[in-house]
Parts: sequence; C-alpha cells; structure tokens
Amino acid sequence: MARWLRDGAEPDSRATWEREAARVVLAVEALRERRAQLPQIAGPDLDRANGIDAPEVADVATVGEAAPEAEPARDDMQRPSAPPPAAAPAPTVSASMIAPGQAAAESRAVAAGAEESKLAAKPDDGSSAVAATAAQIELSGWNPDTPYLDEIRDAADPYLAYLGQREVHGAMPAFYLDVADFLRDQGKSPRLALRVLSNLAELDSENTALTRVLAYRLSQWNLHALAVPQFEYALAQRPEEPQSYRDLGLALARQTTPDRARAIEMLWQVAIGEWHGRFPDIEIIALHELNDVLAQAPTGTPVDLKKLGIPAELLDPVAVGLRVVLSWDADNTDIDLWVVDPVGDKAVYSQPRTRTGGHMSRDFTGGYGPEVFTIRRPLPGTYVVMANYFGDRRQSLTGPVTIQLEFQTRFGTATSERASTTRRLESGSQTIEIGKFKVGVP
Repeated sequence: MARWLRDGAEPDSRATWEREAARVVLAVEALRERRAQLPQIAGPDLDRANGIDAPEVADVATVGEAAPEAEPARDDMQRPSAPPPAAAPAPTVSASMIAPGQAAAESRAVAAGAEESKLAAKPDDGSSAVAATAAQIELSGWNPDTPYLDEIRDAADPYLAYLGQREVHGAMPAFYLDVADFLRDQGKSPRLALRVLSNLAELDSENTALTRVLAYRLSQWNLHALAVPQFEYALAQRPEEPQSYRDLGLALARQTTPDRARAIEMLWQVAIGEWHGRFPDIEIIALHELNDVLAQAPTGTPVDLKKLGIPAELLDPVAVGLRVVLSWDADNTDIDLWVVDPVGDKAVYSQPRTRTGGHMSRDFTGGYGPEVFTIRRPLPGTYVVMANYFGDRRQSLTGPVTIQLEFQTRFGTATSERASTTRRLESGSQTIEIGKFKVGVP
C-alpha cells in the first residue's frame, strides 16, 4: 500500500507499477477461476493438493453473484409512486430560459459542485495520475436466443429471411433490435442494419421510450448525428424529465462535428433545474458531464459560459480513472448498477463506497437512471460491472426493459475513452454481467 501511495501518484512511475501489479492481480484472478472449476469437495486438504492456499480475499465471482448479507428492503418499492408532472409543450431551449428561478437552483448546484470538488482540493489533485490510467474495456458477448433469429442466421440470404419473419414478428420492437444487431455484427452489413433499425421510428411515434431506444442504439453505433433528431423528439415529448436534456446534450457533444455550445446549454439546464424527486442528484451527474465536455474541447473552442451564467467555481472536471453509467428506457422501474473491484468489494446502492475509493451515485428507484460508479485512482486488476433488475411498478408493460451502459476511462481529461452497449432484461430479479475494466493492461 505504501508503494501505491508513492509510485501510484506519480505519472512517471505509475505505469511501471501498474503493469507489475496487474500481472500479479490477474494471475491471482486466473487462479481463482481455476479453483472455481475444481470439484466442490469440502476440506483444506483438497486445496493443498492443488497448490492453493486458503484465500484471505473474497472470491470476486462469489461476491458478484450472491452477497452473504441480504439486500435491505426498499420501502419505496411498496409505496405507489407519485405521478410525474403533466407534460408541457416542448420548449425551444436557449440561454434565456435558464434565468427564471436560477438563483436558488444555482445555489444547490454550487453546493453540489463543492462536494464533488473536495477530491480536487489538494494542490496536486491527481489529474495527471488519472490521465495516465491504463485500462482495457471488455464488453460481455450477448446473443439473444430467439427462434426468428435462428431462422435468419441459417438462411442463405439473411435479409430475405428477415422480410419473411417480419410478417410474423413485425410488431415487436425487440425483433428489429435483434436483427439489426445481427446484420451489423455478424452479417457485416451496417447499411442493412440501419435500414432494419429505422423501423422502430415507424412502430409508435408517440412512444418516448421507443424513441429513446432507437436513439441509444444509434449512439452505441457512434451514429450520433442520426441520434440527435431522435433525442430532440424525446425532448419535445418529455420536457419535464431531465434525461431528455441530458441525452440530447451528450449526443450533441459526441457528433463528428460537436455542437459543444448547445451541449453545455442542455447539461446546464439539468444542473440548475427543479426536477421531480424520482431523479436524485441528477444535477451533480450533469455538472460532472458538462465539465467533461469542456475538457474534451480543443483550446480556444468558443463557448460563452458567461452568457449561460455558469459560476467559475463549478468549472472543475474532477477527473476519474474509471466511470460506469447505467440508464434504462422504462419509467417506474428499478435497475441497479453493481461494480465489484479487484479486492472483492461490491459497490451497490446499499454500500455506495468501497475501501479502495469507489463511489456509487444515488439509487434511482423510479425510472430511467442514470446510476453512476466512479473511482479516481483504480487499483490494478479487474472491475466487474453488472446490472440487477430489482423490479418495476409499470402499469402497462410495453415489453422488456432496455438498459444502456457506458464504460469510460480517464473521464474528465482530454484523452478519455468510452464504449457503450445495450441489453434487454426480460423480468425482475435478474442479474447479468455486462463487462469489465482491466486496469494496468495497456
């Protein structure tokens, strides 16, 4: 630990230390996997026979799959949720609309920003160490087990088979998502995949959840310019929800030619807004993302922050080595983000802080997210990311819940990287592994 505090804090020595530590930690993890595959015969003699000492650190797989202590019950899952405010006509967002009621909301944002900025209070705030973080993102494979996809896979002409299956399954959004993913990833035909995916826009134009699913998938494919009009439409449909502004702002910032000025405007609207209690601390999350947009901007990028009234004390990127963001498409639905670190600690809503510095944001029990895990200086080794479908209170089921996860490294620096994926969760009480960070692996 002493060497971590000394060598890990200096960019010049951190990379060497991480490589050495990663080799040891990954070897231990491989040993754990080997041990897990052995016959489950009780007794220490078996371990000694296989050259394995009794472990002093909890098995990551065991921690991730079933914690010994029961998750605390959630009273809020038993109470009927308050109905969201009635939708207002879609606004044209501009700097002028941020002014009303800004003083009180701004003071909350200042307080929130001050709390986030405590990590950066020291003269050496560790940003250089964050920028030097070496990590690989590994997304778990997923192959939907559906009869229509089996037929399409086995066909000599997959697209012709899709047209035939569409006669039977064409009313199901999941059908178009599955086929589009197959054509893009296995069929190696992005053009046909996009044509299939575009059918989602025609299924139900008034369904905001479906609009968002389409936009998220386009963003996952890095087609942000195509996602922006969909997020614009979602904003027009649901201006009372902060996710509408946040989704649009992030897509604007990630286009090939980013519109950073409007992206910051959208995120600032979230940071100073008065939102329903179903969206706890989304202001802090948006403020952090606003600063990341600024960190990505080349020097001299014209963004009139004074016009938006953003206080200078809130302009601090608070760089973190790893960041995971979970969001989903269904209202009145509770999905939980779990992250297991290299020493076996699990960050979850009931234990938001880990011994190694990980932090989980507030629990969203009423819909959409985001739930966010961050760690400023991750330890070498593997961080396992999972999603847990806790339950829902939806009165009209529109189908399986679609979740989106973003894996980000060196967030808040000019060299940050991200990867995203979407999954469907079919029922409550379901936990799936989404991916991993391998820290210390260049």
